[in-house]
Amino acid sequence: MIEIRNFKMLPALSEETMCYAAHVSVNGMAPSILASNAGHGGPDNYEPISRTEGGIQAYERDMEELREKVKTLPPRDLKISASRTIKVKMTLDIFIGDEVDKFLRFKGNEKDAKILAKKLKTHTVFAKDRKVLMMKAPFNKDVKDYFDKEDPTATILNELPFDEALKIWLNRV
Repeated sequence: MIEIRNFKMLPALSEETMCYAAHVSVNGMAPSILASNAGHGGPDNYEPISRTEGGIQAYERDMEELREKVKTLPPRDLKISASRTIKVKMTLDIFIGDEVDKFLRFKGNEKDAKILAKKLKTHTVFAKDRKVLMMKAPFNKDVKDYFDKEDPTATILNELPFDEALKIWLNRV
């Protein structure tokens, strides 16, 4: 749905929130949104990357699409202490923040991400007992039926969102 590109973080300026700037691409289109935060605890800022008529139209289209997407998302758990979690309504800032967090988790792991993406297309990749294993068969309904019957405790990475699958892949023994 969205992709973070040209991410720049300034840790020295980050006080209460992360000081950053990033281009946001929606649905694989050229990025039209510049998302940023000054790092002083305020909300994120969103503005068009290009001030041309086409750039502003693309920005408005993409922002509307993101706002509509956020409306469909469930509330998010927010840990406020070691023993207390509350639910908060999903907002555009939380959604973009989650996407930035995913981007930062991938950063430095691009090679592993490419390897996993390739394996997920040609193999069934699954986790069992903290080990990641592969079956040299593309994941399909027959393979799923096999796992459901023979090994229901296995976590099939092909079925997970890519960021969750990559997390398991990176933490393999």
